[in-house]
Amino acid sequence: MDGARAAAVLVVRVAKQILSTHATLAALVGSNDPDDEDARMVVARSLAKIASTVACGGSHCLFAGGWCLDVRRAEGCSDSFGLVEYLQYLVVCSSFPVPSVVEPTLEFWYAVLDMHRRWKDVVDGSDWDAFVTSALPTIQQVVGLLLRRCQFPVHFIELNQIQSDHPDVDDVRDLRRDIADALLSLFSNWPSSSTHHPPSQQGSFVCLTHVVQMLQAATATHELDALLFVLDYMVELFDLDDLDPADPMYSAVLQVWQTAVHEFGRFPDHALLMHGTAR
Repeated sequence: MDGARAAAVLVVRVAKQILSTHATLAALVGSNDPDDEDARMVVARSLAKIASTVACGGSHCLFAGGWCLDVRRAEGCSDSFGLVEYLQYLVVCSSFPVPSVVEPTLEFWYAVLDMHRRWKDVVDGSDWDAFVTSALPTIQQVVGLLLRRCQFPVHFIELNQIQSDHPDVDDVRDLRRDIADALLSLFSNWPSSSTHHPPSQQGSFVCLTHVVQMLQAATATHELDALLFVLDYMVELFDLDDLDPADPMYSAVLQVWQTAVHEFGRFPDHALLMHGTAR
């Protein structure tokens, strides 16, 4: 335990140094100086990468209770240090307008609901449950943010084409593949209090239903295209061949997908949407 505590102290001290750059990061997000864009991007990407690496490698040190909380308090951190301050720092990184800054944070969002495997040998199981309950509102915020980051720029949408050689379109195309992987991992591990089905299965169903409801509410082409892209990945959440047709979950999942398909008929005539519905 002494070794674990010493490692936690180091993680917390590094995390404090990262959070001390919050004002710098916020200024980089708000800067519109084209002459400084490359330097701004390099600094922001470096901060995002370091913050995400620390969060992935030392998540229990930052977010768990028990002796991890004792370490944070001993280092002068408030009780909101991890669950509020550090998570929000990562949200700011994921909000950065340049895709190359967002990309390093996706490793953390990919793993955030599956980190209990790393925690089980070092902290009490109740610490994990408490973390998920407290972090879920922020994670929900991130899901909405990442869905928006899957949207192509308006100038590309107006071309009514599938392909483009414009750099910012290629950047979004690359980024949204990684985003879809991260969202699929989040949705696969989404918590649920259901006692009728495995919690992850019920949580996945809630996520699928929510995204389909977003599809029903969307009207703009760039929103519809992004949601279709993510839904294409979400097919992997449920394998109907593995579900018993007599299981209520089977018919529920089938009905949600039928609802999504029913929406296709109202979509605008656009090459991206035709491609998305075909997928």
